[in-house]
Amino acid sequence: GCIQYRDQNKRSYLPKVHCVQPEGNDTIASALRNKQTASQRIALSSTSISGLQVPGILDGDEVISMCRVLGGNGYVVTDAEVFKWQKMLALQEGIFCEPAGAVALAGCVKAVERKEILSGDKVVCLITGSGFKDMASVDKNFELPEIESIDSELLKKIIAL
Repeated sequence: GCIQYRDQNKRSYLPKVHCVQPEGNDTIASALRNKQTASQRIALSSTSISGLQVPGILDGDEVISMCRVLGGNGYVVTDAEVFKWQKMLALQEGIFCEPAGAVALAGCVKAVERKEILSGDKVVCLITGSGFKDMASVDKNFELPEIESIDSELLKKIIAL
């Protein structure tokens, strides 16, 4: 998730913990934002974010409770936003994460846009999972040029230099 340190004056060392989910599998984030106490069951996930497609909820009510105790909120992001930030992390920061790893950053950006995270706040986004876990999404969303194979004879000449 996205972690935001709550108090600039350091009266409290506990961070706010936010829940970020793709809109196609929103079982906790909207319930948290809408002040509900129970997670929402969905019949079928429609997100294409691998690893976040399971609609079952094991501990959703507890997540809502703990996020609320820690002052966190819920953020729902689109698959397109997640893929955008996955690509930006790879190209601009050299962080090659799986799409599920970019969900926290997409939620953090949404919180900044809503002015729920301010410029002076200290924020930690947990970005996990290697991009190699889901190369199909990279092929589909990164718009990389085709890789040309090199002539083996040319390669031998280059190596000989």
